[in-house]
Amino acid sequence: MKRQNTSKIILSFYLAFFAFQTFAQEKTVALKFDEFDEKASLIERVNRFAQHIHKDLQSEFYIIYYNPRKSKYGNEGVKSGEYARGILENGYDISQNRITLVDGGIRENVSLELWIVPKGADFPKPNSYFDKSEAITCPEIRVAGSNFQLNKNEPLKFFVETQGGEMINKFDYEWNVSIGRIIEGQGTSRIKVDISETIGKRVTASVRIKGLASECNSHASTKTEVGMFAYKYAEIQYNYSYLAALLDGMFIELINNPNLKGYVIFYGQRVGNSKEVLRSITATYNYMRFRNFDLNRLSIIHGGFREAGAVEIYLVPQGIEFPKPSPTVDEKFVVFTDKIKKKKTRLPSRH
Repeated sequence: MKRQNTSKIILSFYLAFFAFQTFAQEKTVALKFDEFDEKASLIERVNRFAQHIHKDLQSEFYIIYYNPRKSKYGNEGVKSGEYARGILENGYDISQNRITLVDGGIRENVSLELWIVPKGADFPKPNSYFDKSEAITCPEIRVAGSNFQLNKNEPLKFFVETQGGEMINKFDYEWNVSIGRIIEGQGTSRIKVDISETIGKRVTASVRIKGLASECNSHASTKTEVGMFAYKYAEIQYNYSYLAALLDGMFIELINNPNLKGYVIFYGQRVGNSKEVLRSITATYNYMRFRNFDLNRLSIIHGGFREAGAVEIYLVPQGIEFPKPSPTVDEKFVVFTDKIKKKKTRLPSRH
């Protein structure tokens, strides 16, 4: 009987010991708190991570970032990791010593993993999907040039601008133009085009950069309006901030071309305040005075009404008539919300 009791005690001891060992091992395993790609809400996920960090004063914390296989610069994953760590440090006053940033390698998209590493736990191993040699960077390509040119006897100039990717000076450029002929720069990043013998009013210049990776976009194009006519610089639904930026750009064009004048048409909306357009025009003049623009080179008019409020900006050469407004709603169908009379409610008479 004593032997059986002794055996039970020993068995209980071993079971307790193994249970403790299992428990201890579980307490020393790195735990993945979260994993997400660039499409997820990074700020929200990192904020949640920060709340846990403040509660856990013993563990270490890791951010493993993964750069994308195809990208503009090749370091978008690094930037996301640094941004996440910056939120923890600056937004939540978490010491940089508690956050370790780790390069996890390459995945299809930018990805982040947030890890909790208790004392004694092994460092979490990154899980890369591609070898670093498989990663490619693709530049963003655009062709730049004048939006318009009045004199056809002057050659047009176009050039390539890029952001990101490899240095493309080592590549070849293949240019094509819709009218005219390339007289200088074929094979390089800049060309000149002779249009003196053409009758067209628009020149489209396109380029293909040879030697980029097959997955990269290697084409870009732009157009230039040619001749003496009113050139539409922009047409937008009314937005003060966006309009201010466009006006800045318009006046740069006016400074560079003394022969031009700016012309802005405001359109009111079908349902709105009767003074809305007047206020927009006044705000535009006030902005230009603030920016010290020459108001003598600008005309602003009320062009009527459209379904939604809009603004048209034109650059008009001297001697050319201003374009006519193009409203889409007759004023008699416009509802001015500030002029609607409220009907008085009659109380029922008492007998």
